[in-house]
Amino acid sequence: MTAAPGATPATRPASSVDSLFQSLLRLIPGEAETAVSTRPGSRNHLVRARAEFLRGLGDVQTEFAEPLQTAIRRSQSLRDLWHLRTAVYTEVARSHSQYEAERRLAQMDRFFEPSRSGRGH
Repeated sequence: MTAAPGATPATRPASSVDSLFQSLLRLIPGEAETAVSTRPGSRNHLVRARAEFLRGLGDVQTEFAEPLQTAIRRSQSLRDLWHLRTAVYTEVARSHSQYEAERRLAQMDRFFEPSRSGRGH
């Protein structure tokens, strides 16, 4: 049995099957700043965005909800959260409906609107 490059016993879970969210937790770098809007006071903006993501999952009780909430709490940039959007959408849609998932996604998306800092005025 050959281990995958870069995989060590410390980075691989004990179970033989790795969930999508366990993979996400290992891959979240937190180093790169987001390419999407980072307004002045971006740390507070990130805190509010995390809270909105967690609120969106608040009543979702699927096997992936808890690891996803952990990934949201560990996010270090808006870019990290951006990559978790589809997972949140999927879990809300599975638990509730596509309509509800779209409604909650719209609430989360307001944190990713392009900066409107005008370049002339």
